[in-house]
Amino acid sequence: MKKVETAILSAILIFAGVSYLSYWWIKTDVTPQNRVVDLWGIDPFSIGLQYGLSCKNEIQGICSALGLVDGFFKLLTNLASIHFTLIMQPFVPEEYLIEMCGVALGAGVTYNQIFFLNYMADYMQILSGSALSCSQFILVNNTLPIYGPMFGRTLDYPGDMVLDRYQVIIRLNAYPDGGNSIIGHTIAGMIGYLT
Repeated sequence: MKKVETAILSAILIFAGVSYLSYWWIKTDVTPQNRVVDLWGIDPFSIGLQYGLSCKNEIQGICSALGLVDGFFKLLTNLASIHFTLIMQPFVPEEYLIEMCGVALGAGVTYNQIFFLNYMADYMQILSGSALSCSQFILVNNTLPIYGPMFGRTLDYPGDMVLDRYQVIIRLNAYPDGGNSIIGHTIAGMIGYLT
C-alpha cells in the first residue's frame, strides 16, 4: 500500500507541474481568466452536461495533463486510473456519478478522466493531513433576486496558481426546487467546490 500512496503523492506533485506547463504544450484555447458559468438544471445529468459544454476547453486541457499523470501512475504501480475509479466509485453518491457522466459527455472526455480528476483532489487532502479549508459565505437579499439566498465558497488553497488557467466560478441555480443557490470557485471538471 505504501508503494501506491507514494506513487499517488508523487503523481499529484507531477500533475501540478504538468498542468501548469500543459498550457504551453497543449494547443487548447484556455486563457487565464475567472469565468463565471451559470448552471441551471432539473437533474444532475443535465447540470453536468451543461457544465461540460460550458467549460469544454478548460476540461480538455486539464484532462490532457491528467493523462500524463495517469501514465506515471501506471509506470510506478502497474495500475491505471481506471482501477482507482473502480475502487472509489461505490463510496460516491449516485447523483455525483451521474453529474460526472454529464460533464464527461459535454466536455468530450472520458468518465474515468473526470472521476480521476475529482478523486485526486480528495486524496491529496487525505495524504497531506491538511487543516486547510476554503472560506464560506452567504449572500442574503442580494441584487439577483432570482437566486434567493446564495451560499458560496472561495478557493483558499495556496497552490491555486498552479491551476489558474483551469479555474472557473460556478453559479448554480437552486437545485432541487426549493434549495439554495450556490456560487463558488473551483477547477474545471470538478464536481462541487473544493473545500
